[in-house]
Amino acid sequence: MSSQIIICMAIFVVTLISYMLNKIPMWVTALLSMAALYITGCIDDTGALSGFANNNTILMATMFMVAAGFRRTSLVETMCMADGGYDLKSLFKSAWSITLILPILYILYTMTVFPCF
Repeated sequence: MSSQIIICMAIFVVTLISYMLNKIPMWVTALLSMAALYITGCIDDTGALSGFANNNTILMATMFMVAAGFRRTSLVETMCMADGGYDLKSLFKSAWSITLILPILYILYTMTVFPCF
């Protein structure tokens, strides 16, 4: 096994551990790992930046923004409490909460994947 592969695997392991511990924000972990892979020579400049033009990357960024908005406005907690006092862990027991959230997520998904509509 070459030293380059060992360096890349070490960066990936540290990245996964950082995601699991969640001590620093996920976007900081992603950018730091991309920078570490570029600095160590595991990926070149086109490989490092090509992911930003991918539709899936844009979709994931949009979903993080939607989740942050739900958390900030406490929409999820309000819907749980309005439907019989469920706590946050039992959100998916609430049928009407899911029927409200899924159309919103579907509209956001279609707006990001098919921006011409």
